[in-house]
Amino acid sequence: MGSNPKISIGLNEAKFGIVAPFWMADLMVRTVGHREAEKSLALGTLYSPEDATRIGLVDEVVVGDVLARAHEIAAKYVSVPAASRFSSKMLVRSKYIKELEDRRSSDLQTFTRFVLSPPVQQHLSSYLRSLRTKQT
Repeated sequence: MGSNPKISIGLNEAKFGIVAPFWMADLMVRTVGHREAEKSLALGTLYSPEDATRIGLVDEVVVGDVLARAHEIAAKYVSVPAASRFSSKMLVRSKYIKELEDRRSSDLQTFTRFVLSPPVQQHLSSYLRSLRTKQT
């Protein structure tokens, strides 16, 4: 992640009156740990680059050319034979991919029902009005 005080990262859906989908919440738990994810998802926390690194949401903060650093990291991955790199990744991810595929339809229905509910729509409308007010 680039070192810039204007940049933040996180799942701030709660601030809009909605909830992250199960797969996004699961990924957050696996990335930053249960307690940090629980607080972050409930509060809609956005992290500075330094805080995101501290909790493990990003691997490093880059001062300078982020793209050049990304190329350096990508070169490390490309130096490993593709079949073993892919198989290693699938060892770790296959269970979660299967769950995502199995729950795709019900997740879409749940999310749609939630987002279209009157209380959530009202909160989203208020939030969008507040953004328009900030712009003017």
